Amino acid sequence: MIYVTVYILLCLLVPFGRIRNRKNTLLLAAASIVLFVFVGYRWEVGCDWTGYLNIFQITKQQSVGEILSSREPGFLLLNIFAHYLDLDYYYINVVGALLFFIGLFFFAKAQENPLAVVALSFPVLIVNMPMSAVRQAIAIGFIMLATNAYRGRRQFSYVAAVLAGGTFHQSAFVFLGLTPLVRLRLSVWTVALCVILAAPGAYYAFSTLFGFYLDRYGDGARDAAGAPFRAALLGIVGIAFFLFLRRRWREKFPDDYQLFVMASCLMVAVLPLALYSSVIGDRVGYYLVPFQLVAMERLSALYRGDRYARLYGAIPYFGLLIFFVSWMNMSLLFEKCYLPYKSILFQ
Repeated sequence: MIYVTVYILLCLLVPFGRIRNRKNTLLLAAASIVLFVFVGYRWEVGCDWTGYLNIFQITKQQSVGEILSSREPGFLLLNIFAHYLDLDYYYINVVGALLFFIGLFFFAKAQENPLAVVALSFPVLIVNMPMSAVRQAIAIGFIMLATNAYRGRRQFSYVAAVLAGGTFHQSAFVFLGLTPLVRLRLSVWTVALCVILAAPGAYYAFSTLFGFYLDRYGDGARDAAGAPFRAALLGIVGIAFFLFLRRRWREKFPDDYQLFVMASCLMVAVLPLALYSSVIGDRVGYYLVPFQLVAMERLSALYRGDRYARLYGAIPYFGLLIFFVSWMNMSLLFEKCYLPYKSILFQ
């Protein structure tokens, strides 16, 4: 199957992600471009294909003023711009994929082995987001850029990236609550301050969104294909961070230790939300998947010198392969949404 083949090929590139102890940026760019073409130029592939087509058609009748007054004007303005240029609908997916992969490229580039992050992102993040949920995929792309700004203590860039992401998917506005931590040290008091600041934004972001997903998926949340497993996978990585990785992380990666403590707490917190509604927990959890990927990618470095370091480093790749194949074979939704893969380039 083409999806498994793509994942295996990406995994085979991982050892070349660093050459002579330097990041292979050229190979990272090449892999990102190929994935962008694969995702952006798909045709009638993805669970939200029809939904976004309806939005595309509706925006043709809307004015710029109506769109600017909406809660998520970024995506609607993108549709208006496509109409202005007389572009076909699939260009929305092309631009959406481009914005996502720009975020992924720079996020991965900041890690130890960029190709590892890209490879690990394919089975869950790439297939489910830019290949289906384009709006949230764009928001995640901006949040990945915001994460880089957070690590670099660039507060203005952090806020700008979060605001940009929120115009495409309002759930991204929640990350504005973390703004004080860009400059302040993590403590009980600073976390309390962030909770207070984030509360209004969280209410604004999720009041409508939560109701929408509850109405749409609430009664059948347990039947959401793959969602409970993805939420559980997040929780497992979050728990593993505190049980096995925290001390090693603080010694080897002190620059982003605080950031990953927060991210791991949030990964664990997704579990009870997923018990209430697996789909809602899944949607919230997608923002945390990039941190999950970095934790997986760094296993080899964290256990460097250990006799089982290579084994530990290989576990995420084989684990995701098993998860990916199981999801494809057990989910009727996967067959309905993603098969067969078709591309506009070969129509």
